[in-house]
Amino acid sequence: FTSKGSAKQEPPMHAAQIEEVLRSCDYAPDARARVSADVVNLHRQVPTLLVKREEYFSDDGTTTHVVCLNGTLPAVYKGNLYHLPVCIYLPVQYPAVPPLCYVRPTESMTITPRHPCVDSNGVVSLLVLSSWNPSTSLESVAATLTNEFEKLPPVHARPRTPNTQPQTPPSGSYFSPPTVSHGKVSLLTCLIHAVKN
Repeated sequence: FTSKGSAKQEPPMHAAQIEEVLRSCDYAPDARARVSADVVNLHRQVPTLLVKREEYFSDDGTTTHVVCLNGTLPAVYKGNLYHLPVCIYLPVQYPAVPPLCYVRPTESMTITPRHPCVDSNGVVSLLVLSSWNPSTSLESVAATLTNEFEKLPPVHARPRTPNTQPQTPPSGSYFSPPTVSHGKVSLLTCLIHAVKN
């Protein structure tokens, strides 16, 4: 269903490493302190979310460099701890606009169909985001994600596909087709060959 138990634990990032990532992003100087405080606090609370710089492509065609918190969010479902793959982007207008939250399933996972707050593309829709208040912290957003995902996880294990390799039938119990000459075999030829065998 989802990755269970302990997630691959990366060493926590130091504030200086986070600041280095922020310096390479396109945030306005007056917003940088808030972005830094929110990212450091969230990473301290959830060290499985790694801080990275990512290119963000806006609908208007512009490209900006923003912070992406990428990793897993721990959640308890039916008494088991799961690590749910998420990405949280902070647009350059943050905190005036909400963060953009996505569920990013691994190859062995699929998004839960008809999830109440995650669409089929992994886009997260929550009241805390749609009625965004700039004073809301990233920690509150992460706590809301965790609360919702503990009600119903947004991902589950992808169904295993049956082995599609052809199985060799037992010797002597199958029909061996006649040799094809000139790319054509008639039904009559197949029947004659079947009767002979």
